[in-house]
Amino acid sequence: MTGFMPIESLDQFTDEIEREKHGLDLGQSSYVFALVADHARTPVKLSADQAEISGRLDQLNRDILAAWLSRNLHTDSAPKSDQEAAEWFNAWNRRRNSFIAQSEALLLEGILSAVQAESFLVIHWRNMGPLALADPDLARTLKLSSAQRSEIAEAFITRESIMEQVTVLGSLVETGTGRQDEWGRNVSAVAKEEKVNALAEANWTVWSILTPSQRRKLSELLGADISALQPPAVQTPKNRIVPRRSTRAG
Repeated sequence: MTGFMPIESLDQFTDEIEREKHGLDLGQSSYVFALVADHARTPVKLSADQAEISGRLDQLNRDILAAWLSRNLHTDSAPKSDQEAAEWFNAWNRRRNSFIAQSEALLLEGILSAVQAESFLVIHWRNMGPLALADPDLARTLKLSSAQRSEIAEAFITRESIMEQVTVLGSLVETGTGRQDEWGRNVSAVAKEEKVNALAEANWTVWSILTPSQRRKLSELLGADISALQPPAVQTPKNRIVPRRSTRAG
């Protein structure tokens, strides 16, 4: 689902709510439910009954969330200022996340077997990358301290800013073929290199908060060598094809 980052303006609120509605209409109620719905593409196999019941639960989730949105966005209660939008969405986010967490518990503990649930969670965490550290189950597994959890929440905001540059660079990779910049470099090739570096930087802002032993444990759990990750090479800002926006707070 959307809504991971905090809302700061009325325009941002309107865009985010439209994305929420679109997701509820066409998608699943959470990434975990989406993964289970697409179980045929995974090594985890479900029985026909399990697939049918999980699908019904997901549809019920979306119906309830859509009804809540409709009721709480009534003209009289809809936010009319940036501050109201931030407060409204923060309250909605907490309610939505609490509801989905309980529904996911029903899915993982009541519909799936313990082996199936663990397998789906590992696939989910692997797909989420650094954002998986927001999952309380993974945080407990890695024994993240309260200080680390706070640092990770702040790092997500920094990562989001860098990921905006990754998106721009991804577009240049697609559209820059055959074009040259003012230094005679192939735009697509340079954008591809900068995208790789920016993505590594974005992810390292989160991975760096883990201790070496936590990264080793995560590597064993996910089957990906996170333990060997190192800080990305420092890139000179000179001649960057897309100027990097500052990610420093304030």
